[in-house]
Amino acid sequence: MNLTMINSENMKKTKRKKSKTKINNYAGIEGVEKIVLPDDVQKLLMCEVGEQVSVQEPWAYVQKQTVMDNLLTTENSVFLPYKVELENYETDKILLGYIPDETDDIDEFYMCLTAESVIKTAAIAKKHRDEQRQKLQDIVCKTPGEWTSLGSDINTNKNNRALLEVLIETQYPIPKDKTKFRVHWAKAGDTSYTELLSTDNGDSILKKRIDNSVQVAPSHAHNEAQTVCTFPKNATANYQYNYDEIDPVLFQSKLDSYYVKHSLSFNNWLVINGLFNLYTLDYHVLAAKSILPPSRKKFHINEYMTYSDIQRCKGRMVEAVTWHPTMSWLFVVSYSTFSSYYYIRNEADDDEVFRAVHTLNPVLVWSVNDYLMPKLVLHSPREVMHLSFCPYDGNILIGEYKLF
Repeated sequence: MNLTMINSENMKKTKRKKSKTKINNYAGIEGVEKIVLPDDVQKLLMCEVGEQVSVQEPWAYVQKQTVMDNLLTTENSVFLPYKVELENYETDKILLGYIPDETDDIDEFYMCLTAESVIKTAAIAKKHRDEQRQKLQDIVCKTPGEWTSLGSDINTNKNNRALLEVLIETQYPIPKDKTKFRVHWAKAGDTSYTELLSTDNGDSILKKRIDNSVQVAPSHAHNEAQTVCTFPKNATANYQYNYDEIDPVLFQSKLDSYYVKHSLSFNNWLVINGLFNLYTLDYHVLAAKSILPPSRKKFHINEYMTYSDIQRCKGRMVEAVTWHPTMSWLFVVSYSTFSSYYYIRNEADDDEVFRAVHTLNPVLVWSVNDYLMPKLVLHSPREVMHLSFCPYDGNILIGEYKLF
């Protein structure tokens, strides 16, 4: 027990030494200097701790022109000791790195003053970021270890049998022999034909050949039948109606009110009459141009990875998804209470006004490499129905609001 406690303390000390070594790696690079930035300077450079930089993302680029303006306009500027290096700096942006330290009340930063130091610092930061990401991946995705046998596999192999047991072995393909038929008479004896009689005596139904067209039909009547149409069957006179001329001005108000009341029914019947003609013989058309509906293919989708933020998307449905045009590992997902593709069988019991005022409508930017937390959280005053990136500028994202 004591040995275990000593080892754990040694491991903690070793981890602390490693973290200090990583911090000293940046300070040991030629062209990298430590600098203390007050809060007002951080806000001026747009490099505030907790906003633009953090412990997880400590590095950020700032404009060189903003640094030079602060150097020239402020009497005791924090950049005054590095005036010569800043004037000789070639690029327009300066790389700053936040140094997390809870022991001091000041905010220290690394500042790269040469192009070579920027390249070396970026390489070390990328390596450190990859190590942290791989460490998180190893913690979340566990790989199964090897199975340790305790002796039960011997009994399992003894009691196991093969799924297929060979009973007969023969040559394949089997050659076919020529069949020889011979005449066998019924008078030969017991090997003649045998009549098989059923125990139930069923009723025999005799079917007669129909030679007369009126054998099973009612007698022909010369009177007008009930289903015979009284209007002409000629196609040119099928819809020819006779009516008396009336003055529409006398009935204009009644017609307007009647149309407003029954306009939906009129439109539906006009659509049906335009598509279907109940008095046209179209059997030959259907026989000549028979069209069957195409069979829909069934898609079987297997889940590969799950991206979900329970805190922001609980009880929500996916409404729209779009991929970034240049960064193939980024995609944007919008969520809504009821998806547009979801069929609501019953009337919704939620309060739309309360949901629109008090609930959030998140639009999350996810990365394929990180499925635990979204990279960016966007808020919208209403639910977003469609999303689309600008194909020429990946920084522009357009969304369409839902009507209801």
